[in-house]
Amino acid sequence: MESRAALIGATDHLALVMVTSGFSARGIEFVPQASEARGTGGTLPPRRPAIALDGRPYRLGSVTVRLQDEGGLYDLGNPARDTLEKLLLGYGVAPSVAENMTAALVSYARKPSNVRAAGASRDADYTHAGLPAPRHAPLLTPWEPYRILGWRQKDALWRGPSSLGDIVTTGPIGGLNINAAPAKILAALTGMDEREAARVVAARTLHPITELGDLPGGLGEVAAPVDRPLTLLPSNIIRLKLREMDDPLVHIVSIRLTPGAAAPYRIDYVVDLPADAALPTAPEAPTLPAIR
Repeated sequence: MESRAALIGATDHLALVMVTSGFSARGIEFVPQASEARGTGGTLPPRRPAIALDGRPYRLGSVTVRLQDEGGLYDLGNPARDTLEKLLLGYGVAPSVAENMTAALVSYARKPSNVRAAGASRDADYTHAGLPAPRHAPLLTPWEPYRILGWRQKDALWRGPSSLGDIVTTGPIGGLNINAAPAKILAALTGMDEREAARVVAARTLHPITELGDLPGGLGEVAAPVDRPLTLLPSNIIRLKLREMDDPLVHIVSIRLTPGAAAPYRIDYVVDLPADAALPTAPEAPTLPAIR
């Protein structure tokens, strides 16, 4: 009960931070939105606390939390065939197999035009494989593809620190935040190779990118995404990954900011996953900056 209370308290605290602070290339800035509008300008305030949104760990009491801007992830709800196949190739999936997996994803989420014929035949394949029938609707979480024909068998997609669920979003996402995208995403969505993408991630950890000229080695010329415009600022969807030191589960919460709606934010989904060795608690992580 103490562990669950700590996780709920951390989630509530971070939701409050998101709706009362501003955003910049560094991530969440501790500035009231009335005095500094969200997403304006590239100048970074000097010596002001900020929270990065690229998945690095912070401590909040007994909870280790990682915040990820979903604008830096692959939009699996609106996949482009070429880039999705390139992303799957990064997990060792052969091109011909990746092509079939992409088709299965599109088929799973799309409502068939002839429900009685094509839909029934497709759903029968799932029944034969012992899987739940397709919902024929947009994905609810990044882990739902585990239920799609041909996806579950690719073990490399679901294990390790860069598993597929960690680097994809259900969207919709308008741009690719180069300050939050993992190296796998940069390599799949831009003209960079994996080595160049790793250089960008290392460089922005020290100094957030405020213009393409900040990219190392002239990589700004190859950074233009294939299917999404490049942005240097966060989106309105932030994923929290929380683990309390005595809890065997990792708790994942997707928070979508909705400032124009009746409420300032909504929870898109909450997922509990078994913690693996790739995501330990991080007592050495810096303490989350306090609201000022």
